[in-house]
Amino acid sequence: MLKKGINKQKNNLNKYFFNGSIDKVVQDRKNGIAQWAKISLCIFIYITMSFILRQMSSLEAPQIVFRDMVLNYNVLNGVFAQIQVMISVYLVVRYSKHGYFIGLLLNIYGALSAAVGFFVHGSAVALPGITINVGTAIIITIISIFQQSLYNKIKEIGSQKDELVLLYEEVRASREKLHQQNKQLIESNQVIKRNEERLVHLASFDALTGLPNRKIIIERLDKLTNFQLNQKTTFAVVFIDLDNFKKINDSMGHHVGDQLLQLIVKRWKLMIHESDMLGRLGGDEFALIIQRKLEKNEIFSYVESLRTALQDALLFKTKKFYITASYGISIYPQDGFNSIELLKSADIAMYKVKNQGKNGIQFFSQNMQSEILQKIKIENGIQSALNNNELFLVFQPQYSCSLKSLRGFEALVRWESSELGVVSPAEFIPVVEETGQIVQIGEWILRDALRKFKAMQDSDHMDSILSINISVVQIIESSFVEMVQKALDDIGFETKYLEFEITESVFISFPDHVIEVINQLKKMGIRIALDDFGAGYTALKYLQMFPLDTLKIDKTFTDSIDEKSKENHIMSSIISLAHQLDIEVVAEGVENTTQLNYLTEQKCDYIQGFLLSKPLNYHEMIQLSNDRDDSVDSIIYGYKIS
Repeated sequence: MLKKGINKQKNNLNKYFFNGSIDKVVQDRKNGIAQWAKISLCIFIYITMSFILRQMSSLEAPQIVFRDMVLNYNVLNGVFAQIQVMISVYLVVRYSKHGYFIGLLLNIYGALSAAVGFFVHGSAVALPGITINVGTAIIITIISIFQQSLYNKIKEIGSQKDELVLLYEEVRASREKLHQQNKQLIESNQVIKRNEERLVHLASFDALTGLPNRKIIIERLDKLTNFQLNQKTTFAVVFIDLDNFKKINDSMGHHVGDQLLQLIVKRWKLMIHESDMLGRLGGDEFALIIQRKLEKNEIFSYVESLRTALQDALLFKTKKFYITASYGISIYPQDGFNSIELLKSADIAMYKVKNQGKNGIQFFSQNMQSEILQKIKIENGIQSALNNNELFLVFQPQYSCSLKSLRGFEALVRWESSELGVVSPAEFIPVVEETGQIVQIGEWILRDALRKFKAMQDSDHMDSILSINISVVQIIESSFVEMVQKALDDIGFETKYLEFEITESVFISFPDHVIEVINQLKKMGIRIALDDFGAGYTALKYLQMFPLDTLKIDKTFTDSIDEKSKENHIMSSIISLAHQLDIEVVAEGVENTTQLNYLTEQKCDYIQGFLLSKPLNYHEMIQLSNDRDDSVDSIIYGYKIS
């Protein structure tokens, strides 16, 4: 019992005051093991004496009989008190600071125990356990107050290296470390929780735009199809693909593309009904689920609002980007019974828009399936077309209205497939633009046209212009200008006879980059023509913004020319405006003398069309160039090349 009490008091002291730190401090000193043994022995003797006195005080006759000697409580208390004082003095003198604390604590504990024993005789037997705990609590309170005041006092006198201060700092540091560890544990749990929430969010939403991702779109469609199957109602799916967006990433960098995607989504969100869901399928593809029952014309108007939202330029830093998109629409249940079928149908309708010139809206129809199969065949067959020389060039003449003489030729590509037969450029050009194969095909067209035209010029010394169509995909290639220069150098073609025709989509999508490229081409001496003017959404400001040499008016305007048509004024206005800007005009698609006479009256510079000549193969082009009677009048009223 005595041993148990001593151990309990020692554990209490270590637990509440020293916190295990005294062991480290004492053992760090020289001969630490021996010193700790001495200190431990002194503590043991001191506590044993106190315990014996407390036990005796609870007896009816507090005395000890040893052989013939009788020691009563008072005598023994006096003897023990002297010994305890000696122990305290020894510890203070021998071990300085640690001994002072130990001695102080032991005397306080002994005094409390004795006081309780003297003044509560009737309860002395029941009090030892109580006095141990009460005494310990009082000691802890006194120690806490004394520690702080002693630490502050020592710091004031500059004894920072005193072991008491070091001991106190170690205890305080230990407590602060524990507090910090608890704080870090709480923060770590919070971080883990936030990361878990973020992972859940990333699994459902696109990190860049914040829109629902493909997984959520498909899940929503599956739920809608299951629900609508019982309700027998309808909804629509819109597949959206940004036009030529891959080229922005390739030429400007993905960081620019990401910023533009965020701007596009921001505009679309302003148009989206709260009941509908806009999501990102990946890359430049999006899907809109119209979860309301709308008529076809209402769906079209709704999607049209998304299309018109992109008409104004997107600003990124100091650059402007004009981006368009193609929209395909499928309707449940007529175009599909589940998410896979509905997205596939909307995707097919979207590709129909791509093939028709992009930047449009198309509802799905069953006959589109065969068109998609044809598109797949074209994609697979175009590479073999290059390898097997299935591609070839034809040249359509252009004539001067005022001089009524030959101006030059436009080079046009044709494809006669061994598997598919004759494939129209309107079919395969959009496909190869989409796949990027137009870059390789475009270089082949340029070199073949330059080589053949150079051979014709060398033989008859004609000063004709060669016009070549350049795709938007080609012109935004970083190596385009370098490729052109190398082809000219290799063939030895003079640039003053070369003209590049580019469509308005080039200007709309990449105005800043196009201006830079055009300026480089013009420095080389190459002429620039804007093709198919009026067929799309060309703004008149582009005629001032870009350094154009020639404006080619689209065939749709030529077709509208009639002796009594009010639309004639449109054609005359275009010609007049171009001339005011020092731009020459070529009218495409001239097929009758009424059109020819009107264009001549309006002082159109050049004409091109089947009235004068169909596109010619290389040998027919040489024959025409060798014929000195090649005026417009002789062709129309004398003979036509057929």
